[in-house]
Amino acid sequence: SSAASDVYKRQVLNAMVQPKIRKFPVKAGDKTFLIDYASILYFLAEDKYVKLQTIDTSYYLSDTLNNIAAKVPSDTFVRAHRSVVVNVDAIKEIHKWFAGKYRIVMNDKERTTLPLSRNMRHLISL
Repeated sequence: SSAASDVYKRQVLNAMVQPKIRKFPVKAGDKTFLIDYASILYFLAEDKYVKLQTIDTSYYLSDTLNNIAAKVPSDTFVRAHRSVVVNVDAIKEIHKWFAGKYRIVMNDKERTTLPLSRNMRHLISL
């Protein structure tokens, strides 16, 4: 029944790439976790990896922020800075910073602060 299993896997993978699927696949060893887009706070470029942060878990992806930005729904996720893609529904506050810059404060318990590019302010209606 390996052939049936392969067909099923293909159907699942095909369904995941459809826009109606609100999950982001994260490979970890021989498992693939499906993370609800709604639970993702942000993606942050760190050295050779991209950190995917949910309310309670961090995942490290060996992908580029450009690739990730192209995969996630553009109605929910915004490239707020060259190093970060944020879930706009998870933004708690936006603060003015020095030299005309802004900082985003996320609604996690750590109140994570992320950069917001000057040329991206319009995306969040500032």
